[in-house]
Amino acid sequence: MSKVRNCLLHDAHAHQDLKMQRLIFDHGFEGYGIFWVLAESMRVANDYSLQVSDLELIAFQNRIDLEKLQAIIQTCLQTELLKEKNGRYFAPALLRDMEGLSKKQDQWRTK
Repeated sequence: MSKVRNCLLHDAHAHQDLKMQRLIFDHGFEGYGIFWVLAESMRVANDYSLQVSDLELIAFQNRIDLEKLQAIIQTCLQTELLKEKNGRYFAPALLRDMEGLSKKQDQWRTK
């Protein structure tokens, strides 16, 4: 079960999604990779989100230029790959996936 707790669901064709295509068009595959770094960071956070005020630290931890990170996040917000609420960034798709995984884990526990 420990491997399941740390997994991040990722469709094999995620890069073909129109929202992802906009991200790749604007920022190349570097932007795509940075999106997945953000998604991985959200996945391990207790509430599956990142504090907006932590952007500088996130950029430093991942060796990403802060202005580049801000531009990529802006594109993600425009395409709704990410949303912002109460000073936190979250990925709606990740929340949906984690809800589904949580239901599956509950089913596994009852067996």
